[in-house]
Amino acid sequence: MTFGKTILPLHSGESPMPCAPVVHLRHGVVCIPQHFLRYRHTLKTVEKVVLDTTYDARYLVFASEDVGGVYIQIGIIGYDNYRALAKQPRQKIVYGRKWRVEPQLPTSEIIQTIFLALQKAREHEVRERLRFHHDGAYTTPFNNHQDLPLMAQNAAALRSSQAAMAAPLGRQTLGRTLRRLTYDEAELRVRTLQTLSDGAMLVQLGIQASPKSQLPEVTGNKKGDTGVSFILPEPSLNTFYHGLMEALVQMSHRHVEEHFYYRGFARFSRKNKVMAIATLNAMVRQRPQDKGFARTFADTNYETDSTRVPHLKDGELATQIRARLRQYGALEGILPSGS
Repeated sequence: MTFGKTILPLHSGESPMPCAPVVHLRHGVVCIPQHFLRYRHTLKTVEKVVLDTTYDARYLVFASEDVGGVYIQIGIIGYDNYRALAKQPRQKIVYGRKWRVEPQLPTSEIIQTIFLALQKAREHEVRERLRFHHDGAYTTPFNNHQDLPLMAQNAAALRSSQAAMAAPLGRQTLGRTLRRLTYDEAELRVRTLQTLSDGAMLVQLGIQASPKSQLPEVTGNKKGDTGVSFILPEPSLNTFYHGLMEALVQMSHRHVEEHFYYRGFARFSRKNKVMAIATLNAMVRQRPQDKGFARTFADTNYETDSTRVPHLKDGELATQIRARLRQYGALEGILPSGS
């Protein structure tokens, strides 16, 4: 080791490419950037990555393996969103989709896979917690369990008319609408409704938590009242519903950004300095000067890319994809096998 220098260690599943250059960072730190590494991740190495991450204790991060390989999966502990809390003596655990982890996936991308899995698992919950009192029942039109083939067969009935999209959205109309909505058992109230110079509309709502509310971004405010703001490109009630759902999902994403940690570092927090990240990126992204290593680098990247190339067999979809590829003429990169 060079005197006065700290060489950052590699993680499990990582190895340097032959003759990989090191990069001298500030403060006497030396590293081999991730794009100069080879990866051979296994269930064991992925488990070590998971152990270095933290988030809300109710969201369990599983690393498992089946015939398709290693995958990440989120388990959520909580109450059923479609049953009254009074009728649920115990919480339950449910599981999200499987997120595949390829052996050659960089460690950083495994961390990001965990982050995205948490975001999407939480979004699934959020979409079920916006409840509409409609036609004498409570319904969740933004949930992820809609019958999409059925909806496609009834597309004409589901499209909003031009008249409905053009109908003005006033404070009284919005107030009546919010009385029929709840989010995470919380009440929604109008704070601001302002038409902007370009015809768009600024909406600011208060979210008043109840004893039954569970999401920390709803219950976290000591006053029990938090807020959400968004812009409607068209001041219509239908556009408002979509804008509200989008804003609530964004609130959830922000919670994960600020509270997901890898080794104590909140990578996606907005408290991180963007230009400091840009400086670090500029230091580690310099092109290798050694021509021999440059060839090794290109060959390694090609090997990695080739593992991701799909195979086209016979069939209608394959025929469609081949026809689309021909429209673009000669392409760089690796074409699908069988094309």
